[in-house]
Amino acid sequence: MANIFMLMKQSIGLLNAEKRFCRDTAKLELIQEKVDALEEVFDFAKEYAPSANHQVFSTVEERLWFYLTEGNLNYHKVADRFGVSVQAVAGNVHYASREFSDLVGSQINQINDAGDIEAVWEALSEFRNIRKSVVNPHDLSEISEELLKSLLKRKKYKIGGVEYAKNTPPIIIP
Repeated sequence: MANIFMLMKQSIGLLNAEKRFCRDTAKLELIQEKVDALEEVFDFAKEYAPSANHQVFSTVEERLWFYLTEGNLNYHKVADRFGVSVQAVAGNVHYASREFSDLVGSQINQINDAGDIEAVWEALSEFRNIRKSVVNPHDLSEISEELLKSLLKRKKYKIGGVEYAKNTPPIIIP
């Protein structure tokens, strides 16, 4: 499975390059809408991915945050910064990428494949509904039962007799 974070950054870069050579105003507007939408999704990834940590006590959250922000999606920079192996970082990113792709992968594909601005807006609207559902899934009546179950899925651990939920989504104020 491909790294969804890397694919989004590559798409944004390709679209920005395409903008420089585009002379058609309508096409240019579509490209800009796609770039803006993908950047919004990527900004959400910076908030969501570190919370998708599958290990109870570790620096995985910090590694993922660094990877998506200051690390410029570079495994080696993250590994050097945290003193871990590149394979450990790759595993962390792979897991977070899979979780994020399961959450909003189809909306990212819809944005990339959109042939008009309305299609971008529709995909972005779906993404925003999913983003809101991460905060409180019960607020959305139109969300599918299958998606709701996947959003509510959390691993639980007992630490000192106290139940501790991991993989809780971040609180995001829209």
